[in-house]
Amino acid sequence: GFAYDNILLIKNEGTQSIPSGTVEFEYDTNLIFNSASSPDISLVITNTASGFNADFSNLGVGESILIDINFTCSTSVPLGTLITNVATYTTTTEDVNAFNDVFELREIVIGAYDPNDKIESHGPEIDYDEFVTSDEYLYYTIRFQNVGTAEAIDVRIEDVLDSQINPSTFEIISWSHPNTVLREGDKLTWTFQDINLPAEQDDPEGSNGYVFFRVKPNPGYAIGDIIPNSASIFFDFNAPIITNMFNTEFVRNVILDVEEVDYNNFTIFPNPSDGKLNIRLNQFNQNIRLEILDVNGRIILEASELESDLINIDLSAHSKGMYFVKLINNQLATVKKFFVN
Repeated sequence: GFAYDNILLIKNEGTQSIPSGTVEFEYDTNLIFNSASSPDISLVITNTASGFNADFSNLGVGESILIDINFTCSTSVPLGTLITNVATYTTTTEDVNAFNDVFELREIVIGAYDPNDKIESHGPEIDYDEFVTSDEYLYYTIRFQNVGTAEAIDVRIEDVLDSQINPSTFEIISWSHPNTVLREGDKLTWTFQDINLPAEQDDPEGSNGYVFFRVKPNPGYAIGDIIPNSASIFFDFNAPIITNMFNTEFVRNVILDVEEVDYNNFTIFPNPSDGKLNIRLNQFNQNIRLEILDVNGRIILEASELESDLINIDLSAHSKGMYFVKLINNQLATVKKFFVN
């Protein structure tokens, strides 16, 4: 979402003047090209479908030309994406070092992560057949963090439930700090008065908080129905931070062969946990690989060549919230959710 700049340096490192030459610049398709400019008035820049050509003349020994290139990195580009921009120099004159005529600039897309979010423990898709035979509750977690520069005296969370949810089924399960919760029709309001939540810069772990609750959808939900939900988080007198919109869709999953499912089945306990987690494999196989992922899909722990059917995991040093256990056996993978409170 931010502006992104490159500076292209064209330099004559030879022993004689270059009468003329061209540098072709091609930018990564994840970028939005805005402009290219240079203080050298003799340089001719011609835009192309994938970048531009820069034509220069009479570049003396040791002389250089600078070109400022401006892009916008699209908000749809995932964090961690590799961006590659390429500059290629061509000339009709003799070049004693052709190895420095092509340069590739490779950079990783980075960005700030807003920890104020909302998630539902089933994930974005719920197996309809499995859900109707369960307790039929949706389990929501709203997380907040003070990323400001001073402690937050009061925090308030407002959540207006979607019309497909039955507000009378609302039940609060757990919370990070003492609070009062009020339900007015389909509106839920948590008030953390005098929470004195420290800023992240002062106390990274203590700057976090959450609420965990459950509600049921209204009767009559069906495959293909989508239930959206978001929340607003107020820190003192600041404008609200609006969380992501979490969409829950009811789907019908294809059931794998029973032998395949059992082969990768496992049990997590306790869930929620205080960070100390046990994973019991129903069938032990040394070739199974284990991964622990956070809500953004980042692997925070992995292990292979397991030694027994009972695996002990310690995530007490990590933030509270929802995580995933993923077991991979050959081409099959099984994923389950768990919470750290």
